[in-house]
Amino acid sequence: MFDLGSVKTISGVYLSGANFTNFTMVHSSSTAFTASTATTYSLVWDGRVQQYKGFFSLAANVKAIKIQIPTQAPFNEATFFSLGSVGILTTSMITFPSDPQYPYEFTINQKSINNEMETGGFESVSLTNNLYLEFNFGWSAILNKNVYAVEYFGGIGIQDPILFNENKGDISKYYVCRRTTPITVSWEDGEYSTASNSMGISKINTIGFREII
Repeated sequence: MFDLGSVKTISGVYLSGANFTNFTMVHSSSTAFTASTATTYSLVWDGRVQQYKGFFSLAANVKAIKIQIPTQAPFNEATFFSLGSVGILTTSMITFPSDPQYPYEFTINQKSINNEMETGGFESVSLTNNLYLEFNFGWSAILNKNVYAVEYFGGIGIQDPILFNENKGDISKYYVCRRTTPITVSWEDGEYSTASNSMGISKINTIGFREII
């Protein structure tokens, strides 16, 4: 059970690292669950990070949430059920003024260290079986509204999480990230107006993000 301490308005729940596919989420305005709402969901396989995961929109006033796992076979021949991370969104999601544009790329990575050998060779040692993604987002510098979007990212601290969704109708393609690179906007000519779509900006650097859960 997840006790939020007080009744909060939540807008979604994110699950990742599960070795099961189906679950029931029960939420209530009290930890006693005297009055509750139960909904059954299915997680989706994300082949990029080799996990069952998903983001589920939920508009409700909630104090406590339970995750119940119905009868099913655990994934990967495990003898018990496990769940890596749960994220509960307690504030409304903010849509950025302008979505990232191409070029867009991601890198699949894994935490590891290299043991250097006296012979000059090395051995890579994995510190975890978990995979994570690193993203690079780009914006066209032609539209001034894109600069406004990038400056919005600048107001979000390096420590603050960002929920990124590829928006392809796949609930597994949600990633909780943090920004990993500084933001640079280069000006050459034109006027800056957040309400204008006219030309006037020359360059925006690619911004990096890393998945955290």
